[in-house]
Amino acid sequence: MAFFRRTTIDHLYRWLGVFTALYLILISFEFFLNLHLRYPTLERLLDALAEPYLGALAVYTVLKEVRKRREGRSRGYRGEWYVAAWLVLLAVTTAAVMFTARYQFDVVFGLILGNSLASLMIYLGSRLHRP
Repeated sequence: MAFFRRTTIDHLYRWLGVFTALYLILISFEFFLNLHLRYPTLERLLDALAEPYLGALAVYTVLKEVRKRREGRSRGYRGEWYVAAWLVLLAVTTAAVMFTARYQFDVVFGLILGNSLASLMIYLGSRLHRP
């Protein structure tokens, strides 16, 4: 039974990692390529997935901590790079909105702003909550 639980947690951890990474990639492409002009429902889809994304990110962070404690060692985790990617995306999109006429503060930029800050807060919370 422990084997099944361990592999279930590992599979969930991987799937949540894939989902959160795909969301980041999709929102980046949508912002820079204005994909909503070609695919009008994409913007609504990203908006609808924003809250499940944040839930998945929180569960992913908890599972990461569970895996660290279970294994008794701290091996390489991509959380720091993931948060850095969100912050770089936020910096670049903010500059694009502020200094170009092509990009505006729209729904997608609002999602990038909110998700970037939420990712940073979740990461900081996990770093500060070290036993």
